[in-house]
Amino acid sequence: VRNIGFLSLWAGLVACGDEGTHLPGLDASADVAESDGGRDIGVEDTELIDGSDAGFDVLDGGDVRPEDADETTDTSPEVDVEADVERDVGRDVVQPDVGPSSCGDGEVQGAEECDDGNDVDDDACRNDCVAARCGDGILNAVLGSQSFESPSVTDPFGNEGNVCDDGASCPESSCEVGDDPYAPEHGICQALGFERALAVEWGNGAGVSNPVTLRAFNWDCVSYRCIGGRAPAVAPPCEPWEMLNRIECEGIVGEQCDLGVDNSNEPDACRPDTCVLPFCGDGIVDSDEECDDANNNNADGCSNNCLQPQCGDGIVQAGEQCDDGDDIDDNGCRDNCLVPRCGDSVVQSLDETFVLTSPRITNPFGANGYVCDDGGSCEGRACDVLSNPSAPEHGMCQALGYQRAVRVAYTGGPGTDDPTLVRPFNWRCAGFVCSQGLNDFSGPGCASGGLLSTLTCRNSFAEQCDRGSDNANVPDSPCRTNCQTLFCGDGIVDTGEECDDGNRTTGDACTNACNIPFCGDGVVSVGEQCDDGNDVDTDRCRNSCVNPVCGDAVVSTGESCDAGVANSNEPDAPCRRDCTAVRCGDGVTDSGEACDDGNDSDRDLCLNRCAYATCGDGIRQFALGERCDDGNTANGDGCDQDCLPEAGSDVGRIVYIGHDYFVRSAATDRIVANAVNLSGAGSIRILGYTERADTSGSGEVTQVNNAINALSSVLGFTSEIVFLTRSGSLSEQLDDFDVLLVYEQEGSNGTQMRALGAEWADELDAFLGRGGTLVVTDFSGESWNILVGASLLDIGGSVSVSGQVTVIDASHPVMTEVAATYPATSGTIALRPGPDFDGAVLATDSGGRAVVVYYER
Repeated sequence: VRNIGFLSLWAGLVACGDEGTHLPGLDASADVAESDGGRDIGVEDTELIDGSDAGFDVLDGGDVRPEDADETTDTSPEVDVEADVERDVGRDVVQPDVGPSSCGDGEVQGAEECDDGNDVDDDACRNDCVAARCGDGILNAVLGSQSFESPSVTDPFGNEGNVCDDGASCPESSCEVGDDPYAPEHGICQALGFERALAVEWGNGAGVSNPVTLRAFNWDCVSYRCIGGRAPAVAPPCEPWEMLNRIECEGIVGEQCDLGVDNSNEPDACRPDTCVLPFCGDGIVDSDEECDDANNNNADGCSNNCLQPQCGDGIVQAGEQCDDGDDIDDNGCRDNCLVPRCGDSVVQSLDETFVLTSPRITNPFGANGYVCDDGGSCEGRACDVLSNPSAPEHGMCQALGYQRAVRVAYTGGPGTDDPTLVRPFNWRCAGFVCSQGLNDFSGPGCASGGLLSTLTCRNSFAEQCDRGSDNANVPDSPCRTNCQTLFCGDGIVDTGEECDDGNRTTGDACTNACNIPFCGDGVVSVGEQCDDGNDVDTDRCRNSCVNPVCGDAVVSTGESCDAGVANSNEPDAPCRRDCTAVRCGDGVTDSGEACDDGNDSDRDLCLNRCAYATCGDGIRQFALGERCDDGNTANGDGCDQDCLPEAGSDVGRIVYIGHDYFVRSAATDRIVANAVNLSGAGSIRILGYTERADTSGSGEVTQVNNAINALSSVLGFTSEIVFLTRSGSLSEQLDDFDVLLVYEQEGSNGTQMRALGAEWADELDAFLGRGGTLVVTDFSGESWNILVGASLLDIGGSVSVSGQVTVIDASHPVMTEVAATYPATSGTIALRPGPDFDGAVLATDSGGRAVVVYYER
């Protein structure tokens, strides 16, 4: 009969990964007294299942030897014991009186406990018809098997539950696994007290409704050695079809040893009642054990290999912060089993990441539980948070003993079904500081999809120095308490530093070079308006570190003079109040000036040379009643001594030019320059209409103005061009100008231009009547329609021109110095005169149509 006590202990042996059981107290050379016919039999004659050389023949975990026992498979929970095992020479054991003659006949009679009718003494019924029992001095052990339906298994960590199919050899089906040494099912059988699995069937079981644990756990087992898979409370629930349905296990069933009355719970003895060999985990300290606490808790003062805990055994015990089981002192765990820290006298550099699956965290208020995603950086998904210093996950990693978080993923975890904590708590963390969330234990529970699934934490630091207890934040210490070397900016004034305010802020009471600031150090500090770091007093910063101002008696950049308090806007002052030199045009009439109106207009009563305007000064002054001014007071030259036109000289002029000037040429440049200079005045004021024209850097407005300016010195005049941007402002400005220049209005059409001509008709009539000049350039905007709308010329239409333009009247002032023929530039049109056209055609295209037109009025 299978010994249930043995199985539970055997499970502890195999699941913990022992390489074999032992009976260290039994000496192979010692004779053990046995009462069987009065003979003394040595232990070497006794056959136990041990695998040692001490006279015992044992099947250890993973090496079942069928040659030592016949295998019989029993499909019932009981075990069929029929294997041949050598009979141990019995010790003196008191036998019950069963009668001398009937024992062995196969029938239980009288005082017989059993009668199997054979002469095998180490099976279930001894030859004296007494049932085999532990303590009878006869080793009773066979190789047997047993089938289990949906077994509940205790894993190596003490967690009980049904088995899910993670890592199974044949999920959702059945298979034979006995010949596969790496099948994970071997570990499941080991946890049930057997050595290996024979067959397995998946697809049934308790699943999520299992009453033992809410969640089945997973197994990962290799070569009969099991390690915990995902922790029971972490793995997601298994569906019923994912559960283990049936498993058939094989192993040694029965006794490992039996020394009769010498069985005892003393060290190194064969155990009474169970007849198993001493093993680590049986609660008895044997000769090769330092301790034995009869459990599988590695961190309770006695390890699972029955050794006293010590730093370096790879198990974190009480009093240890870590234990990585190596002798490397500058990695994540020191050789003294303490976590590296600044001040431990070891210079460390560490950068490690740790992936935590559905971690349980103790919050700042001492409560422990899973983490809900309230305030999470990426609800319902995964993201990297290392670059986000305010990510709440940093606080979670800190609560777990790490520095900061690297990555986080939600939508996993036990949710509201967690049996330990019904409602997970929420975290609110910013800047690595955590505070209570909105729903700590009082709000609604998180759904399973709302919990933290994985959290990746990092520990990283790089020490520059570590002098242990000599680390100090005092001047000239060998190392700072943060394990950094001394530097300017650490807040401590060391030798060679005048100050150290611990920041990198410029302009405060201590420079970033740890010097006390002074005027001239190139840094604008408290109390300074500027500091250019030089000793030049006339630049943009005074040597007193104040900004230069007009009136400080120092001529600085941008000032033409500075007489300090003597600066004045009175006549003949040494310097004006704005630190500009006394000059004509400063608005103050100084000695030698007749007037000074402070502007740059020559069209008022005070000229730009600070003299009063008079007839004969060459500038026509409408305010003085001048209709002309040819620069003299002689009569007979078209403008008399009173600056009034003489007979026949008071004419207005219209010049139409069929070029838009987007593309210029020498001929077209000269035509427009001649046109604006028809009055012959030395100073010409031009009002340029730009409302619909191209005013870009390469547009017609810029090109026309460049042509005029380029030729003005050649023709002996100066020009001033002012823009008219709105047609409605013409009457307000036109009186003060000699020329109205209409640039090509490319954003318009003929209808608009005719309407504009009608609007301007009266102003143009008056302008021409006082001798003004109207110049129109044209192409796509059909600006010639202004002349039609104002009833100035009769024009029937226009046509685009290419090829050559021919000068018709080379003697006309407009065509002076213009080539006899010149190319028609891109953007040229010709007019079709109407029946009442009375203008002079100065140039034509190849078809004889007017390209340049002149008209006097």
